[in-house]
Amino acid sequence: MVEVVYQDLSNSDFRNYYIGIPKNWKYGKDNDVTVIVSDVCVVIPQTIAGATGELIVLRTLEAMMDANVINAGDIQKAIDALLRDKLIAKDKKANSIHYSIIVIDSNTAEQNKTSTSDVACNNLETPCTKENNLMRPSYQELLFGIVDSYRIEATSYVRSILSRKLKNLSYLRPNWEREKDKLNKCQSLVLLGTPAVAKAIKDKKVKNKKIIYSFVLFPEEFGLSSKDNFFGIRIFPVPQRTAQTFFSYTGLKRDTIAVPLSEKTKEIAKRYFPNSTFFKLIFFRNDIMEIVPELLKYKYIYIFPDPEVLKVVNLLKLMKLSKDSRKIILTSLPDLDSYGVNFIYAVDYNLLVERILYLLENSPKEKILPCPARVKLWSP
Repeated sequence: MVEVVYQDLSNSDFRNYYIGIPKNWKYGKDNDVTVIVSDVCVVIPQTIAGATGELIVLRTLEAMMDANVINAGDIQKAIDALLRDKLIAKDKKANSIHYSIIVIDSNTAEQNKTSTSDVACNNLETPCTKENNLMRPSYQELLFGIVDSYRIEATSYVRSILSRKLKNLSYLRPNWEREKDKLNKCQSLVLLGTPAVAKAIKDKKVKNKKIIYSFVLFPEEFGLSSKDNFFGIRIFPVPQRTAQTFFSYTGLKRDTIAVPLSEKTKEIAKRYFPNSTFFKLIFFRNDIMEIVPELLKYKYIYIFPDPEVLKVVNLLKLMKLSKDSRKIILTSLPDLDSYGVNFIYAVDYNLLVERILYLLENSPKEKILPCPARVKLWSP
């Protein structure tokens, strides 16, 4: 529970202000704390001072949200602005390198959903096989645009590796509506993130271009496997593949894996868990704690990219449940390591780049390629 304490600054000397922290603060036993002094002061207890930066940020934001100082919208806007400023500075520094790939920023793209019937989920993972008729010349002979919707560390890394792999590339930062001439010169577009894909689906100016995309959680929701010029790579391995890898990698006895899911994702879940012998889907309506008695029946719990499950408060509840009842948590999401999950089988960004390069030169019959993944974490 967050406690908000209002104080004046009258308790001071020539050098410092002295601000009281209630004696019931659970980290008081640490004795040593790190105090960050800026426009806002932050006190970090020694217990978590050595943790990943993500955990410290999460704890800080959770506390401020619980105290009604900020809301989720404030956080999103602040993160977008921070990443944008940092990456613009980084890209300015990189401008001395001679490239010729066009980077088109689509931060303001509207995210729209198109419901459609798509491939059944037992075909979600298919190998690259026969080519279709949308063949292109060698990618080394063409000019491309890269649209990075998210501009997060992962997409920036993929973008930088592509820059090294494809010769004669240069970074430009136009918005796609403002750079019509450059957009027209691009034979293909590489779209990183759902907003850019949603925008491209509606934009007639790119309907004749080859579109390669990734960092889209649920491409079936956009009907992308039925669009002739769209070729994608999954950003997380499907659950069945993760379960198979988990049991073969760890050598643990095969048993049913519980999957907590919100009612809102029931339709998506039908695609991703078709008649699976590995999983037991357990749905909650409002609070994930509703399904704790059911979860306790199973040794293994799989975290699916369900937005409700991924809310910080729900993740923390799952982690506490896991620790208290000795459950093993597995997932396909690479960023959950700081929460204390046990097994992560997630995207390999270097291999993702290789698949993007493959799609630049080839147009396979399968429109959505499997996620190139590796075991990132196993901590029993």
